[in-house]
Amino acid sequence: MDKKFIEEKLNLLGSIQAAAVNVREGEFSQHTQVVLAAVIVSGIVSVPLQSLVWSLIICTLAFFLAFKMCKLPKSWGEAMDNRLTDYEPVDFLAYAKLQEQTKECGELGFSAVLKWAAHEEMVIRANIPKPTDGVGQRFMRKELPQVR
Repeated sequence: MDKKFIEEKLNLLGSIQAAAVNVREGEFSQHTQVVLAAVIVSGIVSVPLQSLVWSLIICTLAFFLAFKMCKLPKSWGEAMDNRLTDYEPVDFLAYAKLQEQTKECGELGFSAVLKWAAHEEMVIRANIPKPTDGVGQRFMRKELPQVR
């Protein structure tokens, strides 16, 4: 495995783990954060109107527009599901076992995902080439006669 591939796998795995932790902790999803930000910003912008009715109308409009137009997953569970589905595992057997456990339970559990992700990370890190500390450098520089 090359360094770029390993880095990419670890980043994807980190995003899956982050989604699982956010499911467990009940964090607002990215979608919800965008919608709340849109409502707050529209509320601040509409303050100079000096009319509560217009401010409420603008905030409501901002809410519905942001809710409909935002393409992010609506929950961390959906984000975790999407990221796991898109992920190409290094250890296919562990990935298949996670899928089988999910089918048996009827839902995607964050603890099973975190356990699988820790195992997958261990497998990826085990494939990182170890530095050689210069062993073999003299041998590799040695000039050899041309063989015919």
